[in-house]
Amino acid sequence: MDELAEAAGVDPLEFRLRHLTDPRAKEVLETAAAHAGWTGRSSELGEGRGLGFARYKNAAAYAAVVAELLVDLDDASVRVRRVVVAADAGETVDPSGLTNQLEGGVVQSISWTLKEEVSFDATRVTSIDWDSYPCGVRKVGSCCGVVLVDESAEQVATLDACRGRWHRVHVRFGRCRWPQV
Repeated sequence: MDELAEAAGVDPLEFRLRHLTDPRAKEVLETAAAHAGWTGRSSELGEGRGLGFARYKNAAAYAAVVAELLVDLDDASVRVRRVVVAADAGETVDPSGLTNQLEGGVVQSISWTLKEEVSFDATRVTSIDWDSYPCGVRKVGSCCGVVLVDESAEQVATLDACRGRWHRVHVRFGRCRWPQV
């Protein structure tokens, strides 16, 4: 979507909203963008801002994510500055539990994207236990905000509405101005 928006010369949020007819989808995108202070993509060297959207089980739960990243200009390490999630999971019985579940999806997705990898040598996998497999993200709660959009739909599981979409979100940072290393 971002590449299409770029080709059309349109902001990625505006492009998505223009092509959506589902009011729940529009609402989570607009809510995430508003809470994140969306001003479009960053053109600053070493900064990135991206937008993602997902529906879980077609229309059971909706999530929009705005993520802001920083790249250290000396060593090219990536740090998550802030993530804002807006989710519509229908009727919410336990808002705190839902928030925790969505934050957990963010933590897991950041870990998948920035930390986790299977390592190999010439003959086998060498990351064979938790000591040799890099994973986890610390202090993510301080940079993650969750906004719940309460619609009166049936209750659903929501972790997958947020988790696993980072492989799509992080690719959108590819057009940011990254430092040359």
